[in-house]
Amino acid sequence: MRTRVLLALLLAAALGAPAAARADSHVEVDVTKCKTGSRSKDRSATFKAIMRSVSGTDHMAMRFKLLAQTEGPGSGGGSASGSQAVASSKFAVWHKSHSDVARYVYSQTVKRLKQGTSYRMRVKFRWYDADGNVIRKISRLSPACAQEPRARPNLRVSAVSAFPGPAPGTAIYAVSVANPGEGPADAFTVALFVDGGLADSRTIEGLDSGESATIDLNGPACRRMSAVADSEHAIAETDEDDNALVSSC
Repeated sequence: MRTRVLLALLLAAALGAPAAARADSHVEVDVTKCKTGSRSKDRSATFKAIMRSVSGTDHMAMRFKLLAQTEGPGSGGGSASGSQAVASSKFAVWHKSHSDVARYVYSQTVKRLKQGTSYRMRVKFRWYDADGNVIRKISRLSPACAQEPRARPNLRVSAVSAFPGPAPGTAIYAVSVANPGEGPADAFTVALFVDGGLADSRTIEGLDSGESATIDLNGPACRRMSAVADSEHAIAETDEDDNALVSSC
């Protein structure tokens, strides 16, 4: 008896496999272009969806939803789990085919993708009869278009030189800041502390990789001073522990 039941289950599974394969063959979703780059305008992805008519189809329709997931520990390696939908009016539209079309293809391009983010497209497919009734619906998820993480900078105060100030007991401190990191740094603040107190601060409008800059800060003549790059912790760096230079005057 057990043998008969087992054979019956195996036979049912074998008969069901071709039907599942035929159902899957009616739709496809793929990434046809995945462009990366250091500039926002260079980063884009094109997703193509294909659907084929089924019995009773008058026309077909599909709608795209873009999913984004930031890469990093626990991101799932670009899987759909943990992805967030990207809000955009262009993804609220159902793209409809003409009547009596056997194969319907639509491509959706998204531009200015963020670095360090993986993108997928979830596509909903619908088949309609001549009266406009939905006779079948299904959704499929595309492969991922992964954008490379942005290279990070590394800000360091490389040197500080002190010169007599315009008034007795004051000094001008020439603070040199370098970025030996692989990525550019946006605007950041450099602060000067003299004998434990904040004396002055200024903003550097950014440093490219390998670039350096020197700014003048004012303060009292000191016994001990420190200069700190990115004193407000606005920049994500490869090393956050080498931003300060401490020296005796």
